[in-house]
This record gives sequence, C-alpha cells and structure tokens, in this order.
Amino acid sequence: MSKQLTILLVDDDADWRMVLGDALLCELGDVQIVEASGGHEVMKLLGSSSQFRPDLVCADLDMPGMNGMELLRSIKTSRALRSIPVVIITGQDDLLTRNAAICNGASGFTSKSLDLKKLITKVLYPLICSSWRDES
Repeated sequence: MSKQLTILLVDDDADWRMVLGDALLCELGDVQIVEASGGHEVMKLLGSSSQFRPDLVCADLDMPGMNGMELLRSIKTSRALRSIPVVIITGQDDLLTRNAAICNGASGFTSKSLDLKKLITKVLYPLICSSWRDES
C-alpha cells in the first residue's frame, strides 16, 4: 500500500486555495490537502518540533508577512526541510521573478491560470520526477 500524498497549498487567497485544492483532488483522488494563508503559518506547521512533512509545497509569491520567496528560502536553507519540493504558483510571470525562484531552489514555477489541467501538470511534475528517482 502506498503512502497518501500530502500537498501544502500556501496562498492568502482562500478562494484560490479552494480551486487548486479541488483540482488536485479531482486529478489525484486520494491526496491530503493542507492549507495555509502565509509563510509564517507554514513555518509554524513545519517547525522543529513538528513531524509534519508534506510531499509538496505550492506557494504564491505575493502574500503579506513572509512572502513566497522568503518562504522558499526558509525551506531550502533548512537542513530538515530542504528536500521538500516547492512549486511557485503566482500572477508574477516575468523572467526575473521566475529565475529568482529557480535560483532559490524552487522545483517548479508557473503562473496562476484557469487552465487547471495545464496548471496541475506543472504542479505535479516535481512529484513525478521524485517518484522516478525513488524507483531507480
């Protein structure tokens, strides 16, 4: 029996988290969706005393408090968390922002889109690559 995937959705827009979460549930079926409204909330969830480790984090960039780029850096500079793939999903789809995210360790970067099939494919790509590595 395989382990149930856990995907952490991080966005200050609750409606967007619901849309993306529902799309992931439709696509994957048996997946646990955990939601957070910002970076500080995520870092509390992933704190050193916590055993919670999602299989994937999907984060917006433009959030109050700790933004998505700061969250990405916090995850990727932590020895305990750096193996968690992080996909940035944002309305800021310029080359500088994309390059900054990838240079800071993002496993993927995509713009928010209502083409949910395309979006889900981009979101799940790091998980697919990870499962291929695990099987090798």
